[in-house]
Amino acid sequence: MRRARVPRYDIFHVSAENGVAFLDPLIESWDIDLATFGLEIVLTTASSRAGEAIRVCRAEAEQPVGEEPGLKEFLQDSSLSAPRPRRRSSFSSG
Repeated sequence: MRRARVPRYDIFHVSAENGVAFLDPLIESWDIDLATFGLEIVLTTASSRAGEAIRVCRAEAEQPVGEEPGLKEFLQDSSLSAPRPRRRSSFSSG
């Protein structure tokens, strides 16, 4: 049995033209509130349920985010870092 090759696309490295070609059929309308930087995107009925919208807005965290113990441990692990090279003096003797 022979497998069909399907091209892989990297969604993080898409040109503006290809992004527009992909997103344009999916988006009915969009609106941005410049005061809050809130963004509302209304999807087409072909790509979602009727009237479905995506709303994105910036909000403050409910609780302050503390430092993760795993991150602190990772940053303090000297076996994960290379030794620093010795710096040469920027002036010559003589």
